[in-house]
Amino acid sequence: MTRGYRSRSQKLQRRNGRTAPGHRLTTFLLLVVIVALLCVVGLVLRVAAKRRMEGSHHLVPHPKAVSHLSTVYIHRSGKPIIVVTRHYNGGPGGFQVEDESPTVIDNPSDPLALGTVILDALKATTARPARNYRDRKLTDWPAFRSSGARSVRRFEEEFIRLQIHGANAANATYIIEGWPKKDAKLRVTTAVNISPGAIGTECLEVWRACLHRAV
Repeated sequence: MTRGYRSRSQKLQRRNGRTAPGHRLTTFLLLVVIVALLCVVGLVLRVAAKRRMEGSHHLVPHPKAVSHLSTVYIHRSGKPIIVVTRHYNGGPGGFQVEDESPTVIDNPSDPLALGTVILDALKATTARPARNYRDRKLTDWPAFRSSGARSVRRFEEEFIRLQIHGANAANATYIIEGWPKKDAKLRVTTAVNISPGAIGTECLEVWRACLHRAV
């Protein structure tokens, strides 16, 4: 009995001795696979993060709010009226330029209709990429070309210029400025809310004050 027990015990020990290295090899290989998978996952995550960062450089930044700008030219007879948007050349801090497509109102009907056109022009203000205007001639002036005047001089004599701009970037209030004639020292100024009817009415009031040189 003792011998039989010892022989079976010895066989079991020999069997365990033969299988233990196999278990250790399997465990080692499993650890290697896990480490390799973790490395691959980490590499994929790093590549994805890098692509997101690179892609963010190509996103269009949210446009910065700017004060709205527009110029209104009213003939001394009351018609036509030319409304044109002004843009910032080269960003919010750039000089102002008129849009290439003014709106001409040949027969102004009422202040509300006029104010609606002006408000649309104001809201169209943008900060444009910088452009070179050195080669432009005075006769390329968009408002002048739309007026039908024979010369720039006649245009400046026949039309009263009103400039409108937002009091700030919020554009909750607009400032209207008018000059009776070119380079006049007298300037008529008023403030108005963003109601189209109010804008149209106040523009006509400023025009009349400039026309008659009376406030």
